[in-house]
Amino acid sequence: MALEVSLRRMFATVDHTSNNNIDIASFNTNGKYIVIGELDVVPLTTFKTTLNIDASQPSSLGNTGLFQSINLAISSDKQSFAWSGKEQLASIIHACDLLISNDESEVRMDLTGSVEGHQAFLKSVRLPVYQKTIWDVLKYDQVTHLDDLHFFNISSSIVYTKTIYGQEYKIPFKLFENSMTFNIPEISVAVPFWMKEIPLSIRKIDMRFEKPDVPDHLTLPPAISVPAFDVPFTNLHVEPFTIDPKNLNMPKVITTTAFQIMLPLLPIMSVPSYIIETEYLQGKMSFLSFKIPQYEITVSSFTLPTSFNIGEHSISLNEITNQILNFELPTIIIPEQKIEVPETAFHLPSSVFIPAFGSLSATLKVSSPIYNVSTTAKLEKKNSNLITLLNSTCTSTMIFLEYDLYASAILGLDNGVFDLNGKCNLIHSDVNFDWQHVLSKNLRESRHTLNVNVSSRTFFDTSFRFASRKDGITASMSCPSSGFLGWQFQRRSPSQLNGKLFSRYMSSPERDIDVFSAKATLKNSKKMILQMSWNFDFFHNVIEGTKDRIPAMTDAVLKFFNKYHTYHFGFDVNRGGMKLKNTVSNVIERAYHEMPLSFNTLHNSIKHLADHLEGMYRKASESLNSLSVQDVIDRLSLEARQVLKYGEDHIHVLLDKVAQSLSDIKFTLPGSQEELSSLEMLQQACSSVSRATDRALLRFASLVEKIIRYIREIKCTLPGTDVVVNGKETMDNLMSSTRSVYVQLRHSVHRGFDLLHKTVDDLLQVIAEKAESLIKYLKNENVNIASQVDSIYAEVLHSSNQHTEDANRHVAQYKEHAKMQIQKAYNALSMERVDKDAKEFISILQSHLYRGFNESVDLMRITSQSTAPYIRVSNEKMEFEIPLPFLWKSFSDWPTHSSQ
Repeated sequence: MALEVSLRRMFATVDHTSNNNIDIASFNTNGKYIVIGELDVVPLTTFKTTLNIDASQPSSLGNTGLFQSINLAISSDKQSFAWSGKEQLASIIHACDLLISNDESEVRMDLTGSVEGHQAFLKSVRLPVYQKTIWDVLKYDQVTHLDDLHFFNISSSIVYTKTIYGQEYKIPFKLFENSMTFNIPEISVAVPFWMKEIPLSIRKIDMRFEKPDVPDHLTLPPAISVPAFDVPFTNLHVEPFTIDPKNLNMPKVITTTAFQIMLPLLPIMSVPSYIIETEYLQGKMSFLSFKIPQYEITVSSFTLPTSFNIGEHSISLNEITNQILNFELPTIIIPEQKIEVPETAFHLPSSVFIPAFGSLSATLKVSSPIYNVSTTAKLEKKNSNLITLLNSTCTSTMIFLEYDLYASAILGLDNGVFDLNGKCNLIHSDVNFDWQHVLSKNLRESRHTLNVNVSSRTFFDTSFRFASRKDGITASMSCPSSGFLGWQFQRRSPSQLNGKLFSRYMSSPERDIDVFSAKATLKNSKKMILQMSWNFDFFHNVIEGTKDRIPAMTDAVLKFFNKYHTYHFGFDVNRGGMKLKNTVSNVIERAYHEMPLSFNTLHNSIKHLADHLEGMYRKASESLNSLSVQDVIDRLSLEARQVLKYGEDHIHVLLDKVAQSLSDIKFTLPGSQEELSSLEMLQQACSSVSRATDRALLRFASLVEKIIRYIREIKCTLPGTDVVVNGKETMDNLMSSTRSVYVQLRHSVHRGFDLLHKTVDDLLQVIAEKAESLIKYLKNENVNIASQVDSIYAEVLHSSNQHTEDANRHVAQYKEHAKMQIQKAYNALSMERVDKDAKEFISILQSHLYRGFNESVDLMRITSQSTAPYIRVSNEKMEFEIPLPFLWKSFSDWPTHSSQ
């Protein structure tokens, strides 16, 4: 990186380069990246900048790269901007260039783009029916090779060429020996009325606004008087002066006054006195040149302040540094400096130059191996004429795209006469087009002609003529195979206009046949009579002649297609249609032969499925016949015992795990230092509870014995009765009753378990009997089901065979029907069928046209009966009589009001 800065030049450059290298397994790459930038500025003279980026990353997969270049150069003589780019990915390359420039001779803009790559894949893309690849159809072999790198380029250019001629508008001046004087013309502008009303409107809103004195005219430019003043922050005093544009004096030598620039808190800058030389330069444009010599500005020595004031506040830098770093700023003195100001020159334009139109051209080019076109358009001025040119040429391996086009037009305007002369010529292998156009117009009369000739060896020749004069217009179209059709519009007198559409047959070219005619006549300046007549037989003859020429027209179109079809594909359209028909027929035939294989595969799948289902049923039937109820009950009992045993084992395992977990957990009892496991705590708790329970039972038993003994000792007589309560007898009766209840309860439980066992036995017996009956029923029904299964199996196979045969028969029918339809479609594409259908279509249009025309004429005839005598209609004529609400004497003049 480099940098240079001065008052004469500023230059900077940057150069960066980087490299990389990657090697992984079967992939490796090494890249290089370069960036170069440059900036070069000369004040008031030139500005240049350049940026280049070059990146490349080749690898085992292919090359990858990027290149960009940008250049900008601006000077007083030339300005240009260029951008160039290129990108590469493997074998595909894209490039683009842009150039915009402006100099004394021309203004140019060029744009170019290109793409490069291999197109060998076109060799593998084969078109159906034709059995040719796109490479062969487009004739690549004629211009390139399969292994070459192919391109596609587009370039365009727009160039405006300047001319040295033009019109210059100068400020009036006078040159003297020691000075020059400019006289800017005075312009007086009237003040609009609405502008005068603005101050009055403001005064109505605010009465404090004084009534202004608005002049009727403004004089531009006005003289400007500047009073004496002092330039701020300097010791420069400017004396009063007046700037009068009508008499602006400019001395050839101007001596400036030395002064000093005194900015607060900054050193004093002393600007010396120097001499400015002025010069009036004349050329294509006039300039007033000011040449300032080289001089030096002196900057006095300066001590950097340690404190400064902002408003009413004083800020000390020493206090800030003491608070942060405990450090006082040293006294810094900058010595006296001198700044060199280079010599400069200013050019102020004193005139305006409007150049004449030069020439403008545009170019477009498209190029590729198989298609190239170049088009150029140009517009230029020669003498008093404006000339336009257009030239375009195309070459291609597809010869129907080739053409050569040339067109030109000359536009002139001289002494009030406007002339336009244009011509165009298009050359093609099948048709030639020639156009000539002439237009001349002056203040009194104009002349306009247009001639168009079309010649073709493939189709037909035709010509078109148009001519316009002061008194009429004529136009015609002729064809050697069809005849002549003309149109004429003419003013025969100031009050009469005639127009007609007529035709001439080739057998009698000297005779005109009117097709449609119209005449407008002004009568007594108050009426206009419009007469129209037609020849409907002509339309009938034209339609019938068109139907007769349909075979020739279709034959010409067929020859046109066959010409290029044979060139690219090697055979004509008829053979192509035959090959298409054969290809489609072959596809149908191949599908027909492959369809039975599909049906057989489906039939085999159905038979395999039926066999598999039948085998499953046979296995189920054999299992049912060998089934025994006792075996099932025994198997259930065995499985129940296994389930109970499995549950018991897992319960014991679970209990062992719980006991082990409880044994592993240790606790410390309050008031004791011994650690006990959960199981030990449970055992001690159980033993404690057992001991406490035994003691409680002993105490309860002794308490009960005491109660019983106490009750036995009770003997009393209830008051007021003779009942004697004997405790001993009461306890004896209670004990005997308790024994009786226990015996009965035990007997009831025993009877309940007996009843439960009996119920379970009866249930099992019933289940066994029902299961035996069910199995017997299923075994009896199995015979019938087996016969039905066999019947269904046979029916499925028979139905599958029948459907397969029907499908094959239908496919054969469809094949024949499809081939018949294809043959019918192929026959329908014959030229005889096309001619017939075209004639039928034209006949339908003809019948609708006749019916619509006749109905329209009948309707107008009926309507005219109620509007007579203003409208009169017959089979071949119609007349209108229109009263005019104004006076119209001549078609050459505008109508006038009836009162005039």
